[in-house]
Amino acid sequence: MFRKIVLFSLLFMLLLVDTGYAIDGIEFWGIRVFDPEKPFNDLVNLEIALKSFEIVDADEDKVTYRKNIHTSDDSIVCYALMNEDGITIAIFNNSKMPIEFNFYGDKYYSISKDGSFYKLTPIKKDYPETLNPKKYAVVKLTLDGISYTDIEYLMMLINIGRYCVFLKQIKK
Repeated sequence: MFRKIVLFSLLFMLLLVDTGYAIDGIEFWGIRVFDPEKPFNDLVNLEIALKSFEIVDADEDKVTYRKNIHTSDDSIVCYALMNEDGITIAIFNNSKMPIEFNFYGDKYYSISKDGSFYKLTPIKKDYPETLNPKKYAVVKLTLDGISYTDIEYLMMLINIGRYCVFLKQIKK
């Protein structure tokens, strides 16, 4: 539990320092999710993703959560900040293996309140290539005409489809 609190605090501080953002937007937090029957190369069904973890409590510097060990793990943890300028995601690799990024192969989605998926475009400048264990990377996304107030969840498929990460809004 302490590790999870420290990890989120670190991600939060790094995101603010790296992006220069103040907390003026919608915050998201999430972890790696998976479908035990389809472990790679596909987005996880929204129903499974929603049941994979629950944000129990969140305040200025920590997130407390419960996870379903059959459909999620915290080998990848993300914090995102979204406003009218776009989305900035801090991705922390808590695993023992590096994560490979591919600008053309990785996929990012916003999910609206009605469950519709919208593809998001990453910004190529400074797009990460490799994320080593115990390190973090920052990915910036454009909203491509989507109203940021309509977005309820974020989902991303990285490392040539090997990892699906699901982010929920941090409700305040």
